[in-house]
Amino acid sequence: MSRRRFIRQSFAASAMLVGGGVTSVQLLSPKGLPPQSIELNPTSAKAIDELRKIEVKELADISPIKPIPSVVTPRHIEPVDAISRVLLTEKESVLAPNIAVNTKDVVQPDDSRNLVSVDKASEAWQQRVVRFDENLPGDIFLPEEQIPMLKRVTKRLASVRKYVGYGNFNLLSFDQMLYHARNQDSIGVFTRDELDFLDQVFYQDAKQLGFMGDKVIPELTKVVDTNRVTKVKGSGHFLYQGESEVHFRKIQSILGSDLVLTSGIRGIVKQYHLYLAKAVKTNGNMSRASRSLAPPGYSYHLLGDFDVGQKGMGFSNFTSEFAESDIFKRLTDLGFIKIRYTQNNKMGVRFEPWHIRVV
Repeated sequence: MSRRRFIRQSFAASAMLVGGGVTSVQLLSPKGLPPQSIELNPTSAKAIDELRKIEVKELADISPIKPIPSVVTPRHIEPVDAISRVLLTEKESVLAPNIAVNTKDVVQPDDSRNLVSVDKASEAWQQRVVRFDENLPGDIFLPEEQIPMLKRVTKRLASVRKYVGYGNFNLLSFDQMLYHARNQDSIGVFTRDELDFLDQVFYQDAKQLGFMGDKVIPELTKVVDTNRVTKVKGSGHFLYQGESEVHFRKIQSILGSDLVLTSGIRGIVKQYHLYLAKAVKTNGNMSRASRSLAPPGYSYHLLGDFDVGQKGMGFSNFTSEFAESDIFKRLTDLGFIKIRYTQNNKMGVRFEPWHIRVV
């Protein structure tokens, strides 16, 4: 990380309500004032009290150099959703299979009022997963002045992909991207502001955006060991030798040629491009983008997961239509297949029946 600047700015939710309950993100410089602790409104406070006053865990330090105290649940999140944010940070409980709670501190079997609150929280959270591609109350947007930067960086990443080729783009590291940008006029050098923006996206705590998964790649400059990968013929994608490749070949041998690999290893640069391209389509709604794609650093594709589809379905393999396909129905009959983002997943991500969990 010595070659990269620490993040110099960070997303922070504005306390101001905008139309429809949607807020903006303010990008704070190191000299900016730290966000104020926001008090819960009476409705939220009452609901939290009913759940035995669970403490909200720290969202993240805004600055890695001078940590800023954690922020309590922002007021722009509606009461039930605020509860779900709290519960999702606690330990698992069989009493509420769709969310995570600490049974010792929160829910007792004979406490019907708490169970009702938990059920409502679970339902509210699941609605965010089901309505993943809509603008929802509490969503975090980039401010308008940052939209041109978002589009410019996304376009430059597309130029990198065009230059190195679709397959090679899957394995490209951040430093390799910068090298090509410096040496190819068709790409152009990333400006200091663009690099700062990429830093902001990578180091942002995704939980603030509603993505509750773990950050599995903490290094921006993570490199794929190309000596450990295999290119899958006819797909343009790569798999790690060993468990990932064996797992795919086993599925393929059972289901036949109708099964195709639609995505394998994704380096940091590839994940950046997918994520930011989605953010462009959502007009800067970073929460909505995070419900469809893991932010850079949070994707298991760089560790060994892969996506499968049915031959001939094209882009529909990445939609709910895949769940109705013959391949998916046959996949569900295989006892050894695990899906990363299930219908009841607690990570705030859409249902992805095509995403095979390996690691």
